[in-house]
Amino acid sequence: ILRLDIAGKNIRLGRVDIERPVIAFITDTTGLMNLTWYLDMLKNPLDIVKKESLRFFVNKITINDGRFALLNRNGPAGKALIDFKDLRLSDLSADVKNFRIRGDSTVLEINDVRFGESKGFLVRSMKSDLILARKEIIFRDLFLNLDSSIINADQVLLSGNESEGFKNFTENVRLDISLEKSLVSTSDLRYFLSAAGGLNEAVELSGRISGTVSDLNGRRIQASFRDHTELSCDFDMS
Repeated sequence: ILRLDIAGKNIRLGRVDIERPVIAFITDTTGLMNLTWYLDMLKNPLDIVKKESLRFFVNKITINDGRFALLNRNGPAGKALIDFKDLRLSDLSADVKNFRIRGDSTVLEINDVRFGESKGFLVRSMKSDLILARKEIIFRDLFLNLDSSIINADQVLLSGNESEGFKNFTENVRLDISLEKSLVSTSDLRYFLSAAGGLNEAVELSGRISGTVSDLNGRRIQASFRDHTELSCDFDMS
């Protein structure tokens, strides 16, 4: 513990080691998440003056052999193999530096994260600078080694809708992806897109992709498939 100033809302830790954690964020049928319920219980109703936000900093965090679940019992299940209403990760390990929270923003440097998902999706290694804000998620200098794909991106930006946040991903969440030369395999893509389930191919891909999933734009797209097929284009897809 480097600094513990509760009154000044300033906490700084040197190193945190977390062994075999089990974490579950569960939203019940009324739409209430357990984490929100616990945080509301901790609030002091007499503390109506909120001039200064919490400052929380950790130099280094390591997680070993963790499990994580994201469960939403409100509404129908998703159609893809990866269902974000029933997401379960195991064998989770992580090496994180310079984790800091200030106000509604969280910033951290991911040196290495790896895990397996219950449906078979595998992340062998992930490195990135990550920013989490109320309406934005930003990955910078992203390297992602999946079971059969290798993703390199200068930046991946997800912007939530003003009123709904990230609830309606397809229609409201805007993407801005600057993709360096990467190898994308349908064997990994099928976990998110059911249409890729019958394919077993890999494509080298680079360029910039932006917009929502339902109204997507591509610029300076370079793709190569097997030995004799190449595609260079811009596209607009609705």
